[in-house]
Amino acid sequence: MKLLHHHKTHKSLVQTEMYENKMARFNSANDQRLSAHFRTALERCRSSYKTRKNNMAMPVSEDDLKAEHRLGY
Repeated sequence: MKLLHHHKTHKSLVQTEMYENKMARFNSANDQRLSAHFRTALERCRSSYKTRKNNMAMPVSEDDLKAEHRLGY
C-alpha cells in the first residue's frame, strides 16, 4: 500500500516537472517570437516615418503639420 502512494506521489511530481519544462520552453519561444514581431513592426514604423519625413516639402505651415499629425501620418 505504501508503494502505491509513493508511486502516485512521484508520478504527479514528474507530471508537474514535465509541465513546467514544457511551459518554460513555450514561454522562451513565445518571447522570441514576440520580440521578432515587435522589432519588425518598429522597423516598419521607422522606415515609414523616414520616408514621410523625406517626402515632406519644407517649409510647411504650422497648420499643415498639425493637420498631418492629427491624421496620423
